[in-house]
Amino acid sequence: MSKSIKEVKTETDEQKVQKLIGFNYYEKIGLGFLLVLIIIAPVLFTQFSTFYGFNEKTGAIGDTIGGVTAPFVNLLAAYLVYKSFAAQIRANSQQRNDHDEQMKQLQKEHSFNYISNYYNLIKEKYGVDESGFTSASVPIWDVFHSSDGLMKNKNFKILNNPSNFKTEKEKESNVYKEKRSELDNYIKLTNKNINSDLKSIENQLDTLLLFYNESDKSSLETGIKSFYRLEVEKIFLRMELDAFYDDRWNNNIEAVKDYLNIENSYRIKSLRSKTKDMMDKMRGKRY
Repeated sequence: MSKSIKEVKTETDEQKVQKLIGFNYYEKIGLGFLLVLIIIAPVLFTQFSTFYGFNEKTGAIGDTIGGVTAPFVNLLAAYLVYKSFAAQIRANSQQRNDHDEQMKQLQKEHSFNYISNYYNLIKEKYGVDESGFTSASVPIWDVFHSSDGLMKNKNFKILNNPSNFKTEKEKESNVYKEKRSELDNYIKLTNKNINSDLKSIENQLDTLLLFYNESDKSSLETGIKSFYRLEVEKIFLRMELDAFYDDRWNNNIEAVKDYLNIENSYRIKSLRSKTKDMMDKMRGKRY
């Protein structure tokens, strides 16, 4: 019958304790010799000594035995004290190592829970189902449709046609002012819609970049990191941010750039840069 993990760990701990406080072969021989010597020393030195004889004149029997055995007892005691201090030092060192190992395991567990919960929040926020698809619209193409709608606006076409309203008098007419007012309102609405879509892209992209970096910095195993990187890359690809490098998308933005407000113009440049950073990270981890 195979042993459980708990039983194996208990045996390992017991082996560690025995290693810390045990005696090696030569120490056992030395200690045994001292113990035997302590027992036989009184008889050996009082009855069989050829150099000096012990009797009632030399002192009481207790003093004699104590005096004979004291050096060996003290030597044994001193060595045992040394062994106890050495064992305590090793035990403290082992305890620190065990603590460090435990903290590493706790850190890994914390990292896994943090990354796992973070990813689940991303899935929930951006509508990613179990099959890996999202039902949400693609904001980058919503920006395209908004700019395309502006270009197709009848007032935009009329007012940007050089053959219309050529003179200052024509531009002072009520017809021109009416069309200009309608176009200005439409431009404001278009900028508002584009701003909303760009913010949505920026929030999602920042979240993915942050998650990507947090995953890399974590103490997770390489396989788990790779799994989460691939999942994040799937979400990123579904954002279709390669549209920033699509001629059709860029031609539309170029055609209406004079009508975009400063915030939207800046955010488009910023998102292009962040998209490139994300793509570089993905290529760097893949190759």
